[in-house]
Amino acid sequence: MTAGCEETRTRFESYLDESLSREERSAVRAHLSECAGCRRDASALDPALLFASLPPERVSDEEAARILEGVRAGIALKTAERRVRRAPSHG
Repeated sequence: MTAGCEETRTRFESYLDESLSREERSAVRAHLSECAGCRRDASALDPALLFASLPPERVSDEEAARILEGVRAGIALKTAERRVRRAPSHG
């Protein structure tokens, strides 16, 4: 892992929170486009990070499966939240 990897990985949360400057966001995207290890760690944290800059042809089948798994999990969570809100309160 290089210094660039360490710096990039410390910025994942801020990237997701959209609290980085334009230059910092560009640096994260550029690094992710070149570093398979950081892409793997980014996708483990939040599959949405894979969309930071990777063109579709550079996403492996494994990465695409993880993205879809994350999207499906998010949809299931939102569906469950809606059901809980609609459920009558007993008490």
